[in-house]
Amino acid sequence: AEGRHGVLRGDARGTAVEGPVEDSVIAASLADLRAARRRIAVAHGAGRAPAVLAAVRAGLVDILVCDIPLRDALAELEGQ
Repeated sequence: AEGRHGVLRGDARGTAVEGPVEDSVIAASLADLRAARRRIAVAHGAGRAPAVLAAVRAGLVDILVCDIPLRDALAELEGQ
């Protein structure tokens, strides 16, 4: 739905990892995210590359808006 955002937790392969925060946060479920017509992620900083790549690999991101350091870090991870 419009205006919603969420926090994703997972491993490097894109497998969801649940933790104690899920019971405290109001957000779309992974099933809701996968069923969405369009999934736009906004992230910045090279340190977020592993998490962003995991979300992309899990099929949770269609469009990524990021800064240049994150773009370069993602390219480096994909090249490994």
